[in-house]
Order: sequence, then structure tokens, then C-alpha cells
Amino acid sequence: MFNENLLTPYVPPYAAHQHKPPPPAPTLVDGEKEYNVERVVDSRRMGRGFQYLVEWEGYGREEDSWEKTANLERAMDKVREFVRLNPNKPNH
Repeated sequence: MFNENLLTPYVPPYAAHQHKPPPPAPTLVDGEKEYNVERVVDSRRMGRGFQYLVEWEGYGREEDSWEKTANLERAMDKVREFVRLNPNKPNH
């Protein structure tokens, strides 16, 4: 339960600096949409493989996603950097 008296109406931003810029458009690689990896922020073992938590360039934290190593072939430099900085985290 929540006291509705504590709620306030939404007020949209009115100044230009308050608007969040739109995220960058994906690039097409072999007919597939591809997004740029900003950085890898975590890792975990899943079954026999590994997944990495990816922060996407130009997107908010709510868009971060767990990706299999195979999905990060073009961003292996970011994966290697994460592994170098986090030697105690699970990695492939």
C-alpha cells in the first residue's frame, strides 16, 4: 500500500539541457543491427559458458544487458580490459 497524497504529478522538462539526447542508431553489419559497447561491468558463469554485463554506448544503465561471449566478438578488447581489471571475476 502507498499513500497517494505523497504522489506529485509529472512535470515534463522545459529547458533544453533537461532533455536526454536520443541514443545512437545501430550500425548494420551483415544485415544485423550492431551497437557499440561502452564497457563491460560484470561477469558470471552460465551453464558451461560465461556472460558479461555490458554497458552500451549512448544508452542509460536501464539498457545494460547480459551477453554471451559469442555476442561480443567485435568488442573483445573491452572484455579483455574487464578481465585485466577484475582478475577475481569469472571469465572465459
